[in-house]
Amino acid sequence: MFAKRAALCAAITALTATAVAACGGPSSAPTTTSGSGGTSTIAIGLQFATINFNPWLVPNGPNYSLNYTSAVYDSLTTLTGPDKVGPGIATSWTEPNPTTLEMTLRPGITFADGTPLDAAAVKANFDYARTASPAGSLVTYIKNLTTTVVNATTVRFTSTVPVTDLPFDFATGAGFIVSPKALAHPSSLNDQPDGSGPYTLDASGTTSGQQYTFTRRATYWNKAAFPYGKVTLRVYSSQQALDSAVRSGQVQVAQGAAQTNAADKAAGLTVVPAPQITTAGIWINDEAGAAVKPLGDVRVRQALNYAVDRKAIAALGFGADGTATSLVVGPDSPGYQANAAASYPYDPAKAKALLAQAGYPDGFTLPMLSTQSGDLLAQAVAGYLRAIGVTVQISDHNTDFVQQATSGRWASMVFEWSMDPAAQSIASLVSANFGPHTPQQNAQIQALAAQVLGTTGTAQSTAIDQAVATINQQAWFVMVGTVGLTYSTANTVSCTDLGLATCLLSSLHPAK
Repeated sequence: MFAKRAALCAAITALTATAVAACGGPSSAPTTTSGSGGTSTIAIGLQFATINFNPWLVPNGPNYSLNYTSAVYDSLTTLTGPDKVGPGIATSWTEPNPTTLEMTLRPGITFADGTPLDAAAVKANFDYARTASPAGSLVTYIKNLTTTVVNATTVRFTSTVPVTDLPFDFATGAGFIVSPKALAHPSSLNDQPDGSGPYTLDASGTTSGQQYTFTRRATYWNKAAFPYGKVTLRVYSSQQALDSAVRSGQVQVAQGAAQTNAADKAAGLTVVPAPQITTAGIWINDEAGAAVKPLGDVRVRQALNYAVDRKAIAALGFGADGTATSLVVGPDSPGYQANAAASYPYDPAKAKALLAQAGYPDGFTLPMLSTQSGDLLAQAVAGYLRAIGVTVQISDHNTDFVQQATSGRWASMVFEWSMDPAAQSIASLVSANFGPHTPQQNAQIQALAAQVLGTTGTAQSTAIDQAVATINQQAWFVMVGTVGLTYSTANTVSCTDLGLATCLLSSLHPAK
């Protein structure tokens, strides 16, 4: 079943204070959506700036970089509705056998630098992505691919695993194509994109880390899909500031939170619901114990799980929008079993006993990467861990959270992760390079990823169940629960359901 791909969402927005603080983003007059025919404008509120404009290296999370990348890059395929993949750069495709995908490309597309987007350009992208260093988050999806140029408008992908989900993966982050000229000098993409997408970056309206303005490409081939003449992405320091911005009209679209949905509705905003496919909790990056030795013992990691009253945290933070679970999947995702979800009941006495058995009766110190919007989750978990002797040192990194998360420096961090489709999501989750791994653990992680990606049907369902059970038993995470990430929009904006459960740029258009 097609649905939202896995992605690192660099915030925990569900556990935020109910009070609405003053806007923390760049000040400017409210942006309007009046007008038609591509002359209207829209402002979208986000909590994080882009790392760079290289779509192969940034996390393509639905609440993070997809709004940046989809503004300036075309994708091989697109989503046209829930569970529906439609044409993009590729006008059609066939699967001659289960491990081969052949695509026909749209002729006449050019990059912003004038270079033609042809099969050679597509091959250059996938060849680059497979060997880029550091490896991007999309490597899991394309590492098994060999790309062949059949002719200028035909490209063939062959894989060591089934390619059934590849068109969907292309539509949700793994199919953005960059100009080969830019890929030859990747550092050029740090501040300046080079794509064939609907917009170009307007330097005069851009302040890195605060605001990014995009203006329409006059020659773009698919203007109807992106009706706005100008798009502004504004970055805010907290969920409270973001919510204040959408209520005041500074932005017309922003991710919501359980505590603010009712007030947003009362203020005349439209709250777009979402299924509970996003997991939230603490990621144990250092399960090898390289930086924090106790974490290398599974008993310690299990102790952290027994120490946390996830039902209490989820009830406070998620309300009716979430479900407490110790699993990396929720009730709306494959691999979920209710009895396993309760496999770490709140039991501080057992947690202390496990710590003592592992040789840490007095606890230890655990550094934790967080953000301002994630602090309530971090503080809630830290309070429970403190009761068993574990001192959590929380460090906030707001604008550079993703850079920090991918640096390998942090033993733990707060996180959200979309778990749909489950196979690709689990494979990304366990093979992402966020922390050090011992060779033994790394082999186990890669084996899990191979099982869920290399099978289909009943075999894949079995592999997903096994992967979820192994992840849970190994306690690589301190999960709190699953939640549906809502969005709030002005009544001048309509958010079409494309199956992403989020209001991305490609799903937004003026309300009729």
